Amino acid sequence: MASIIDYIKQWQQALKIEAKYLESNGGTKIIITEGKYLTHDEKGITYWFKLATETVLPDGTPIRLEYKDETYNGSVISVDGYDLVIKISDFIGNKVPYANLYSAPWELLVALAKQLEEVQSSSKKTKTNSALNCTKHATETPNRKN
Repeated sequence: MASIIDYIKQWQQALKIEAKYLESNGGTKIIITEGKYLTHDEKGITYWFKLATETVLPDGTPIRLEYKDETYNGSVISVDGYDLVIKISDFIGNKVPYANLYSAPWELLVALAKQLEEVQSSSKKTKTNSALNCTKHATETPNRKN
């Protein structure tokens, strides 16, 4: 029977294969329209866009925006129905009539693989500590009353 560590290793391998495939195919192209500048801070510029189709993009998903033959990197802040809020690296204007958005889901898969690695490491530490505690208790002599 396979251990939890074996399953974690299999999942990590599958995630790495999927991430490589998605990275080599460039992500998913999503048409976005009616863009409006919302705000900015030290982390970047925030824009609202209308999605052409309902799209599932988890918060924090890395994205690449193509507008007027330029490319901008950023991340998804939120998606609600056809409303998309993103943060990108540069100001591209107050209004953005049309742009192409590419999601980079492979980065999420890589992050998940790293989290599984941490779980695996934590599991090994727990087993080691449990074994040490069992050994310690087994070598202790109980106090006996005469």
